Amino acid sequence: MSDLLLKAALNKKFQTDVQKYIKELESKVKHLDFFRAAQEKQLLPARESAEFFTQCIGELEKAFTDNINSYSGMRWMYYLRRTPNAIFSGDLSSTGVNSRVLAEVYANRSTKSETATYGSNGFVFPINDSTLRHVARFVSFITIIYDLQVGFRFASKGSEFDFSRQPHRALIKSKFIVGLPAFRSVLPRRVRHPLLEAAVQIYDQRHNYQRRTFQGVAMSLAGLAHDDAAAGDIKAHVDITQALWGMHDEIVFSPQEFLDGNSRAEIYGGNRQIIVRFSPSNIDYAKLFELYRLPVMEKVDIDNNAALCLLLIFLAGRWLQRQRYSFLRVMELGYFIMEFQQWENFADEQYSKACDEIRQYLPQFQAPENYSAFVASCLNFKGEVWPLSHGDILRITNDYVCIDMWAASTGFLGWFQFPKTQGQVANERAAKFEDVVQEVIDFSPWADSSIRGLRQRELKVDGQALTDIDAIGSYDGTLLVVSCKSIPYTREYDRGTHNVIRNAASTVDNGVVYWESIVSQLQARKVGDNFNLTSYKHVIGVVCTPFAVYTSHSASLSISVGDLRWACSLDELSEFLRSSASGGRANRPGLPDTI
Repeated sequence: MSDLLLKAALNKKFQTDVQKYIKELESKVKHLDFFRAAQEKQLLPARESAEFFTQCIGELEKAFTDNINSYSGMRWMYYLRRTPNAIFSGDLSSTGVNSRVLAEVYANRSTKSETATYGSNGFVFPINDSTLRHVARFVSFITIIYDLQVGFRFASKGSEFDFSRQPHRALIKSKFIVGLPAFRSVLPRRVRHPLLEAAVQIYDQRHNYQRRTFQGVAMSLAGLAHDDAAAGDIKAHVDITQALWGMHDEIVFSPQEFLDGNSRAEIYGGNRQIIVRFSPSNIDYAKLFELYRLPVMEKVDIDNNAALCLLLIFLAGRWLQRQRYSFLRVMELGYFIMEFQQWENFADEQYSKACDEIRQYLPQFQAPENYSAFVASCLNFKGEVWPLSHGDILRITNDYVCIDMWAASTGFLGWFQFPKTQGQVANERAAKFEDVVQEVIDFSPWADSSIRGLRQRELKVDGQALTDIDAIGSYDGTLLVVSCKSIPYTREYDRGTHNVIRNAASTVDNGVVYWESIVSQLQARKVGDNFNLTSYKHVIGVVCTPFAVYTSHSASLSISVGDLRWACSLDELSEFLRSSASGGRANRPGLPDTI
């Protein structure tokens, strides 16, 4: 990789250019009528703030179109995948990945066609000072778009914005320019609201520290959840033929073992080390698609774009298992390139086998009729920037094809979601999530088979129905009762759509108020018509969801026990179950609430 791009984050000229181009982009919208109207109001309520940020994004996209078209999509990809993580990173662990995907989806909107020289090291595009300026301009665009999306999400949660005269750098999430002097941004500043800001900070922290495995993310999208500690059957080795590819911090790596007998080995040199930032991970498709194999789901397929991503992963995975050099290139760049005819011959032969393999997990899987139809669908498959979902998983340049494993992997997670139908389908999902939560408890020191009979059974007091318990466990004289809410992480939730955020929060908040009352009643009266809890000193409870749901409700964010909030994700519950029994931090009572 070129040192010019690799060292861009430390290049003062590059940093200064990014800041300069941010100012230029802001100047392109500040004279527009909608912008001036907002400035005249000075204070924008939450709903108007969301509309304002949406308009800003649309106008900046129009203004930046010519810049995107300065290079072809493949050329942008060549540069972006050689740009260090530091250029895109922020305070949250998810910022770097999301910013990269955002940049690549925009880059793939380019309509420019240009030929590329294909040599021993793949496609080759020039990298010089002019390239660095183009990349700096693109980074400035992505930085401001990303920040506008963040502003929209704050507004969707209730934040107001005003056009303060105080110099500030708007939101600017890029770490690598924070050392530069502040400048007077023309964008509005978020109005400080201590309760709301504390709630957002807690939400960000909860998501930042949860275990972000492919399996966990995918299961959350299905409205379920996944806990590694409870999954004793997860393979120790990675099955390359079905693996998803994720991004990690840059690692210096010696590639020699992947080059033995390969004609391209000479380009790496005898002792050369390379930088890699992609690696494969297992995903348990049998568990992921478990609900889809129920009779009620037999006619429900996954999203077409998710299906294309999944099929490419299974097809290309078979190639990577055989070709170690291609595997090495994916470790470096997230994609590999090969002669189109060679790939077509291989993929055409393997196409039906890959489809059948997917159908072992997802019997109703609908694939394009043949490989040619699959290619046509892939070439028309573009990603979306909001909600963020990757596309362009396969592209053809000259007589070569680029197979993008990282785009397909992140694209699958971006497009996959459980259907938003109600009735029996939703009931089946809810029941399965209850089983998943119980399984996590049963794999922990809180497992207690003696009280399992109380689970999913209507408890009665004085002839009146009290409640039923979705999941249950106990440890050291304390009874844990769990109410489960199977809320799927949808594309609308990821976008930050106000009513979706509000509805999810309401579900959790109402659930917490109800469950607090139930726990208090069980603590006060431990003997009912069909239960006896007198052997337990304490009764504690939580409302558990597949992922940490945003809420500003004080009861939901308050502590139930140790560090565990009344509204918790499965990850948080699992951590508590393990650490509380081992004397860890989550077992210490009396820790102050952050709100």
